[in-house]
Amino acid sequence: MSIVVASSDYIRLRHGAYLNDINVDFSNFWLFQKAEGSVQDSVHLFPANFYVALVALQRPRTGSVTEARELAEGLPLPERRHGRVARWTRNTQLYDKDIVLFPICLDTGRSDGEQHWLLLAALLGQDPLVVVMDSLGKDRQDQLTEVKEYMVTEARVKGKEVPDFRVLRAQVPQQKDGFNCGVFVT
Repeated sequence: MSIVVASSDYIRLRHGAYLNDINVDFSNFWLFQKAEGSVQDSVHLFPANFYVALVALQRPRTGSVTEARELAEGLPLPERRHGRVARWTRNTQLYDKDIVLFPICLDTGRSDGEQHWLLLAALLGQDPLVVVMDSLGKDRQDQLTEVKEYMVTEARVKGKEVPDFRVLRAQVPQQKDGFNCGVFVT
């Protein structure tokens, strides 16, 4: 994967600025490439815009022929979501990995456009688990549900045993300011 870093992305590295998806993806993928081969073989790291694409169906798109067909066929929301991002893992068997990482950037709904980064990790194997790592210590139930539904649908589509994921809210360091959440995800 290639990531183009523009001068506007560099500006986001100054103190007090929010990291954007380019900053987080560049850092995460650079570190991932520097990891040992065994780590690269056992971990799948999604880019930040994966989650955005996964949940895009929360906002109905008008005039979408695909959306109209899916609704007419009665496809449940998790299957419709999975269909939108299926190409991301077309050549990857997620269930052959030990860990699947989901960096997530949420719109906080504030008028200043503030966003918040968190990380979800699906730990696969004997006792499947989704771990929430949030530097604000929030519950993040919506994101947990969406990631669990994605992983269950991925298993079904790829003919794997469908896991029953437990949830763990990890005790991670908490940010002491309103802007460093992206640093906690990288």
